[in-house]
Amino acid sequence: ATPPSAASTAALTPALPETAPAQAAPQPNQSIASIAPAPAALTIPFAAGQDALTANGSAALRDLAAKSARDPNTAFTIDAFIDPNGDPSTARRIALERGRAARQVLSDSGIATGRINVRLRKAEGDASADRIEVGTNSSGGTAPR
Repeated sequence: ATPPSAASTAALTPALPETAPAQAAPQPNQSIASIAPAPAALTIPFAAGQDALTANGSAALRDLAAKSARDPNTAFTIDAFIDPNGDPSTARRIALERGRAARQVLSDSGIATGRINVRLRKAEGDASADRIEVGTNSSGGTAPR
């Protein structure tokens, strides 16, 4: 018997599917979900000098909590921005109260407070300090510090 020709062997070999570009492999103790790109932060504006959430801001936080309730490992980070202009003590207090107000809405929506981290950040450049940004990640149980 003669060995098959290269042409007849190629006809019998199934084509392999094209593979997608490789992503970084998860490290030990790292969930696959944590290597996915982080979703954009939810930005909630405030009136200048005020720490009360608007009805729209509260609704957006409740909606985020409802969408995230399916994953018990989702952690929340609330970045409350400090106005670099004016009295530093007042600016820190307003930023902190804004972060606390957002944390309370998330907590009232069923998110455990251990999964919520409030951070104070200095507003940079032209970005308004009259806002908070709420980010989520699913890397495991507690909010990043």
